[in-house]
Amino acid sequence: MENRTIFLAYLVVWGVYVVALYAYSVIRKKSLFVTTISHIVPTAVALEMAYIFLICRGSTIRQLVAGSERGIDLWSLWVNSWGWILLGTLIWALAHLVWLIVAGIRAKARTWAPVAAAGLAMATFAFFTAALNFPDA
Repeated sequence: MENRTIFLAYLVVWGVYVVALYAYSVIRKKSLFVTTISHIVPTAVALEMAYIFLICRGSTIRQLVAGSERGIDLWSLWVNSWGWILLGTLIWALAHLVWLIVAGIRAKARTWAPVAAAGLAMATFAFFTAALNFPDA
């Protein structure tokens, strides 16, 4: 069943996260390329879910869209991408965890620790947001 509350909370937090991430990078004179790469998976999750559930009014429950060809197409898109989203966000969270550990160990990389920590938190939030919006037949 669609969990709209956590999805809307994810979108709000994601928007604040992206703005804060770029503000931190500009203030600390960090690479905007690395900053962009660090939020690419949570951004992809936010954009895909916003497209399916907000813009196109899709549903995670197949029976709710059974009479609509467009609804079935959106549900199929969500079914096909759901597993990849979970896998991608899990890998992204693990990569950010490693980055955070390295940033904690190396003195030169410590200024990247907030970016890595925020990326880890958002990848984890994206994972749980997608997991709680599982496609239901």
